[in-house]
Amino acid sequence: MLSDNGNSVNSLREQLNTIREEQQRTEKSLERVQSELDTSRRAVDSLEESNRNAQRAVDRISEANSRIKESLDRSTEINKRSAELIGDSEQRISESRRILQEVRKTKEEP
Repeated sequence: MLSDNGNSVNSLREQLNTIREEQQRTEKSLERVQSELDTSRRAVDSLEESNRNAQRAVDRISEANSRIKESLDRSTEINKRSAELIGDSEQRISESRRILQEVRKTKEEP
């Protein structure tokens, strides 16, 4: 009977040793998983920061595009007014030339 108890005790020790080894492997696995989660969390944080930076860049580009559009609109209006002024000036110059020709004709008549 003592032999059976000795075998039972040895068997229990072996089982306990096996359980300890499995527990240690499990703990190491959990540590690896935690480490990988930490790495993933840092990667996500980095991506979020990159996204925020990209959004700020998009906002700056949008603002610059708005300013460019406003400048183009002003330039278009200025060009339109300039074309009108040029047309008016050309008309006045033509009229002035016609008047000058009439004055010359009148001067040349006896």
